[in-house]
Amino acid sequence: DMRRAFNYYTRQLNFNGDSYVLTASTDERKRMIRNDDLPTLTSVIASDLDLRDLYRNEYLTAIEDAVAEVAYQAKKQLKKNKSKSN
Repeated sequence: DMRRAFNYYTRQLNFNGDSYVLTASTDERKRMIRNDDLPTLTSVIASDLDLRDLYRNEYLTAIEDAVAEVAYQAKKQLKKNKSKSN
């Protein structure tokens, strides 16, 4: 089950509480340092977890939609086949 796999993955995440890597461009980094606008470690972790949750939910919704569509199409085809045989 995909949901269980994602839940297990999320529970296994570990974060280094001492540092993070800022992936902004050099100019953006300089601006953030000058303006004392660097994100806190807490906000970085929260943002990362929020983004993972968004991707996880999007993926699970797509899977559930696909399963529902297959079930709908199979039911529709079954009804079509029954009406042809009558």
